[in-house]
Amino acid sequence: MNESIARQLLGLLSFTLAGAAVGFYTSNSLLIGALSGSIIWSTFSAILNAKLVRWIDLNLNSPDPKLPFEQGRIVRSIAEYRNKTEAEYDEIHADMDQFQAATSAMKDAIVIIDNQDTIEWWNNAAEEILELTIEQKHKKVKQVFADPFFLDFYSQSSDIDSFKADSSDHKRVLEYRVESFGDNEKVLIVRDISESEKVAQMRHTFLANASHELRTPITVIHGYLETLQEQELPKPIQKAIQSMQSQSRRMADLISDLLTLSRLETSSENKSRKPIFIREMLKGIAEEAVDVSGPKQHQISLKMDEGFDILGNEGEVRSALSNLVFNAVRYTPPKGVIDITLETLDNGVLFSVTDNGVGIPAEHIPRITERFYRVDEGRSRDSGGTGLGLAIVKHVLVRHNAKLGVTSKAGEGSRFNVTFPESRVVKI
Repeated sequence: MNESIARQLLGLLSFTLAGAAVGFYTSNSLLIGALSGSIIWSTFSAILNAKLVRWIDLNLNSPDPKLPFEQGRIVRSIAEYRNKTEAEYDEIHADMDQFQAATSAMKDAIVIIDNQDTIEWWNNAAEEILELTIEQKHKKVKQVFADPFFLDFYSQSSDIDSFKADSSDHKRVLEYRVESFGDNEKVLIVRDISESEKVAQMRHTFLANASHELRTPITVIHGYLETLQEQELPKPIQKAIQSMQSQSRRMADLISDLLTLSRLETSSENKSRKPIFIREMLKGIAEEAVDVSGPKQHQISLKMDEGFDILGNEGEVRSALSNLVFNAVRYTPPKGVIDITLETLDNGVLFSVTDNGVGIPAEHIPRITERFYRVDEGRSRDSGGTGLGLAIVKHVLVRHNAKLGVTSKAGEGSRFNVTFPESRVVKI
């Protein structure tokens, strides 16, 4: 800016001095000559400025004017900036065309939502799956989506991974996900999972029916074995009966867990918002853990914060938390330490079970919630597990919008965390 002013003043000074010189030699008047030079410079600058302004008023679309002096420098700077901006615009436009072509080819519905929860854009699949229309553009999410369960999920999407619901015509099952980006903007991704849900339902139905069919004969066999055990029989036969009874009991437990898992997998989020009296529940679980420990004499401690409760299904939550505690008892050596804690967080409640037991190698941790997955086949069977406990825990927590975390090191122990979101916590 200072250089530009200096050049303008230099031009004015040059014309003024030139005019003074001409005036001195022609009429012997420096003042008239200098004034004439200044007027000529001002008139010439005004003409150049007028051409520059006219070019700018034409939105820079006309050929670049060939102007001298500072106006020429301005033309060249503007033209350079214009060309650079046009190239960037063309690049952005090409990227947008590519993005729209890619999203248009996607089968999943994509909806872009700004940081004011206003719908800004969607792809073709969103029009078909969500039945969005042009009239709904720039409207608030709550004005377009009326399902209260979806709106509840949307408001807590940072804590909940996904949400399943039937489509408006009840012909499809949709899975909703919300991801954040940029300045607290969001992208809503909706997938039609009808076929996968149908296959899963068929598998679960088969599993449930098979388990139901197996339950009755196993119960009968177990009953007859108990009757035989009361009889006076040769020791080899008694030993065989005891072994059969142990295996029939294990089979009964397995069938029970299969039925429980089947029920959990075929149902969606638990909508119950009833207090489950978490502290009383954990006191009972800790007492049962002492009984399970028996002669192993584990050191079991329980620490709990006050002033809150968890909302949900009491039976399901008790099943999940007790499973984690009893696992710690099973896999911790005699006289080992097991700490159970319940504490408040800024955004929910944290339940944890920490032990100094055998631990879990890092490569196994991602798979421990899979059904029938065992870190150590022999050790798991000796402990009496069915291989379904952590799978049940996972599905119970999903139904309660909670998250399971595991940290462990082989030979040093494990820590299992359950985080309940703020929506599942009530102050008391």
